[in-house]
Amino acid sequence: MYAFRPIKDLLNVMFSPTCVACGEALVGDERLLCLECLSHIPYTNFATMTDNPLEKLLEDTIPHVTATALMYFEKGEVSQSIIHGIKYYGNLRLAKLFGRQLGESILESHRFDDLDMIIPVPLHPLRWMKRGFNQSREISLSISDKLGIPIENHLIARTHYTTSQTRKSHHERSKNVSGAFKPHNLKQLKGKHVLLVDDVITTGSTVKACYSALTQAEGVRVSVASLAFAG
Repeated sequence: MYAFRPIKDLLNVMFSPTCVACGEALVGDERLLCLECLSHIPYTNFATMTDNPLEKLLEDTIPHVTATALMYFEKGEVSQSIIHGIKYYGNLRLAKLFGRQLGESILESHRFDDLDMIIPVPLHPLRWMKRGFNQSREISLSISDKLGIPIENHLIARTHYTTSQTRKSHHERSKNVSGAFKPHNLKQLKGKHVLLVDDVITTGSTVKACYSALTQAEGVRVSVASLAFAG
């Protein structure tokens, strides 16, 4: 039995999981990210911060908004690796891990205590078919588990296939998503407090467009949560 240990050890080295940010082999209890990269995640602490930068970004469209993001999106850094790992490489374990952290921060802040439902920012059906998942929904699953609040996937739909927002200006982003969302059941939304969840917010154009669709329902209130903030 012991004669095979060197082969087993070699296989462990060759096929050991690596950190999604730096690519170094994970050791011990490390999962997904190494301890060094975990220590460099730029957390925002927005959950407990009234009038935080994300709320200020959205307040011109969403009055009295309560909003939070777990981390800052920084190009070339750990947070970009996390967001891109989820969005472009389908690493849904990352979505679960950091969605859970986002849910915990929301729960502990007590600023979102009267929520009725969670609505992930929807993808257009063609993009969903191409990608195979909606990253905002995957993040929402862990938030829902933490808050004990249901996810409603079918109350708002993305009816226009829009091009990527990544390289667009503020004006171009707003124009790109204007009128892209439609509510599906105004009666179910009436008087509800909705937590709208996105993966990353830059100019806020997408969540503002979602808000415009949701508020076609009488008395609806919208709060916002995002994994990352790039504003």
